[in-house]
Amino acid sequence: MNILAATPNYHSYILLGIVCAITALVFVFQSNRSIMTKAQALYLRMVLVGYIGYCVSNVFWGFVEGGMMPGGIWANKILNFFSYFFFTGLIFFWCCFLCERFLPILLDKKWEKAVIALPMLVVVGLDLASIWTGWFYSFSEEGVYSVGEYFFAIAAVDVIYVLIGTAACFYQLIRSHSRKSRWTNLVLLSFGPIGIVATILQSTVLSSEPVAMGSMLVLMAVLLLSLRDDRIYNDALTGLNNRRRLDEYIRDLIPQTNKEKSFVLMIFDVDKFKKINDTHGHIIGDRTLKVVSRAFFVVVRTTGGFVARYGGDEFVMIFPNKNIDCEQIVSDLNKAVEELAKADGGLDFPIRLSGGSAVFSDPREKAESIIQRADQSLYEAKRKNRETA
Repeated sequence: MNILAATPNYHSYILLGIVCAITALVFVFQSNRSIMTKAQALYLRMVLVGYIGYCVSNVFWGFVEGGMMPGGIWANKILNFFSYFFFTGLIFFWCCFLCERFLPILLDKKWEKAVIALPMLVVVGLDLASIWTGWFYSFSEEGVYSVGEYFFAIAAVDVIYVLIGTAACFYQLIRSHSRKSRWTNLVLLSFGPIGIVATILQSTVLSSEPVAMGSMLVLMAVLLLSLRDDRIYNDALTGLNNRRRLDEYIRDLIPQTNKEKSFVLMIFDVDKFKKINDTHGHIIGDRTLKVVSRAFFVVVRTTGGFVARYGGDEFVMIFPNKNIDCEQIVSDLNKAVEELAKADGGLDFPIRLSGGSAVFSDPREKAESIIQRADQSLYEAKRKNRETA
């Protein structure tokens, strides 16, 4: 299964593979919505399933190559197919997980998901064909493994997925103001590149030991622990920061403010949201809030800033720039909401946001006072909207 630089320790592959597969199976049941959103949990479970499959294929390879199970060239070909299949699937769903977590707009439409999935599907098809063609791998009559002439394709696709996911994670990392959030993002950022490097090492100079399996298990364990800690700052419905994270963020900002360094806090709510719930039901109400939250992700990509769900249908954005055009922010949000609602297909009623703002530059001001001033501005904006409606 590997380019052997030394005789593999088959017992290590078998024992570690079994331990890793069982541990990852436990992790599957830990990746639930109490830690992350439903879509994120689904993608992370698929990463873990891919990892379990990768480990199991290594276990069987250890038995066959170690002479503990009957096998042969065809057995090795089939095991190689499953090994590359599960590893590529693992990398693909890892990319999807990071995009869903940090840039969900990339996976908003079915055609976007299809475009991202296409290289993976092509590689899986070529991987299967390689059993007969030797495009990715082949075995001599003596059972010696060698890389096929098109092996670069599977490596290139894996690297592309890692780069996309890493870019999404890095984008969030440089915008994060929380040390805890930065730590989690660093773990997320490191998983793909370290997995690729460990796999390359296992395929060349360290092929005697299962380096890739062990490295990825450690990273997954650290990741799951970090995500479990992170749930206290995450709003499960929308994927945005929650009220607790917002309160801590404002408390951290206030001491940094002065006349030269001020911040803008904007508060928004969905116009006539109670009527939406009463008329269409709470399930549609939740879908409305998800669309609105995705609109915040869209806008924050260009404006920067911090965004959180304040409670109910209320959201807060904070910008480190007192000259920001608040009316333009509201306009951009409503435009994004309109486009996303159309793409959703089931929200055939108008959805609009109103927003109010407050500038804070006095380190003596309390967080409650800042939000109260922004809330008063929101009230005035809603009153004007009713008068002009």
